Amino acid sequence: ALPATPTMLAFGIKLQVQLAEWYFQRGIYARSREVATQITELDHPDLSRIQGRAWYILAENHLVQGQETDTILRYAHHAYRCFARSQDNLGNAFMLNLHATLLQRQAAIPEALSLYSQALTLFEQISYPLGMIRVLTNIGATYYRSADYEQALAYHLRALAFTTTLTAPSDMARLHSTLAADYRRLGDYAKTILHHTHALELYELMGDQR
Repeated sequence: ALPATPTMLAFGIKLQVQLAEWYFQRGIYARSREVATQITELDHPDLSRIQGRAWYILAENHLVQGQETDTILRYAHHAYRCFARSQDNLGNAFMLNLHATLLQRQAAIPEALSLYSQALTLFEQISYPLGMIRVLTNIGATYYRSADYEQALAYHLRALAFTTTLTAPSDMARLHSTLAADYRRLGDYAKTILHHTHALELYELMGDQR
């Protein structure tokens, strides 16, 4: 067998990162963490960008599961160092989004919105719809937390406009659930029911019995 070249190794690990992301998007968090952890344990100088993504996926896993902020920051710090070494704008955009979400959890709303805006600009510059969807959804959630439901709805509708048939069903389901909550707060019960129905259909498609 031919020895693995650095390019072959990087390609194989990149596929593993995509697998970890795929598990995360579908709510299979234990497998996502397992795959991402294996990537972070590799010792290779040319894998900074890929390992930064793996560290970020670990931080995201702990964030969505409500873990302690200190734990999330520890993973985020590793991700930041990797992205800085590789000068990765995509990674930096994800880090801004993560930092903003942590600030939002601490009710530091103006600071969170400022970082979300910076992340959105980076995602727009590199034309990365998945990142744009996540940031727009998070900005909407920030306004929702501030009881500004019209602004929340506006950002969530912007996020919906960037979705495609390739958007993960779990992301689509969460977005429709979020839109249902916006419309309920604004008293539009017909659209509340419509988006709840879309969300339930997607959850059933994924085998989620919520």
